[in-house]
Amino acid sequence: MNKNLLIKQVAERLDKTVVEVQPIINAFLDCITESLQAEESVVVRGFGTFRILKQTARPVRNVKTGEPCMLTPRNSVKFVVGTELFEQVNLKNSPVK
Repeated sequence: MNKNLLIKQVAERLDKTVVEVQPIINAFLDCITESLQAEESVVVRGFGTFRILKQTARPVRNVKTGEPCMLTPRNSVKFVVGTELFEQVNLKNSPVK
C-alpha cells in the first residue's frame, strides 16, 4: 500500500472525499516526522512505537574500490510492533484448524 491508496481507503471508511482526508494524513505523518526529528519516540498504543536509532561512526569498505573509509554517524528510525497489531497480523496467518 502506498500513501495515495491509504488516503483513498481512509476516505472511503469515513465517507469523506480524498481532498478532505489528504491534509489529515499529511498532518499525521508530519507530526510523527517532527517528533522523531526532536528525538522523541512516537507511541501509538496497540499499534507500535517509532523511535530514533543512533548509529555511530564505523569503518566500512567501499564496495567498488575495496578502499576502507568511515561511515558518518546518523539516525535511523526503528519501529517496534505493538501487541495488538502483532496478534492481528498473526491471527490472519495462523493455520486453519
